Amino acid sequence: MKKIILFLAIISIVSCKDKGLGGDYFYLSSDEASDIGYPYGSIVYQSKDKYIYDNICLFADIIRIKSVGETVLIEQRPNKTLLVKLIKDDITFWNQHFIKTKKDSLVKVAGEKIYLSDLQKVAKMDNAVNHFIRNSPKLSLMLKNETNYYILDIGNKTLSKPLTLQEFKTECKNKGLSERIEEP
Repeated sequence: MKKIILFLAIISIVSCKDKGLGGDYFYLSSDEASDIGYPYGSIVYQSKDKYIYDNICLFADIIRIKSVGETVLIEQRPNKTLLVKLIKDDITFWNQHFIKTKKDSLVKVAGEKIYLSDLQKVAKMDNAVNHFIRNSPKLSLMLKNETNYYILDIGNKTLSKPLTLQEFKTECKNKGLSERIEEP
């Protein structure tokens, strides 16, 4: 019995490792997202508190991630299916909120700021999600490549644009970093 308890304790310690990346940045794995009821896959987010998604920096799927001091190296394979679901859910939620309150305010849909009055116009379109993605430089750029690479500078609170593998290797070399990224 003692061996079983010891085994379970070791498993829980190993599986509950901190996903804090440094500063106020966090990584939420797909498994952890499922466990806590976040249906949109793995993300990197900025927040004062873990599990409070104030500012989602990168959307699913985060394939590899590595912290090196004040720098985080990230490989992402954009999951358009999950992104479309997130945008649809956000549009529906905020559109219903606007209809009930009749108060215009600035909100975030998939990380992009938009006024509720403008969002209501978008929500009436047949292709609202595609329109939203096309008109978001951040999202359309993210979906341009099959695989993206990013460099997150925690100290300066900056995230690179989506990089190709060659651009990523060049940036890492210029910053004196190894381009090797671990499995999450």
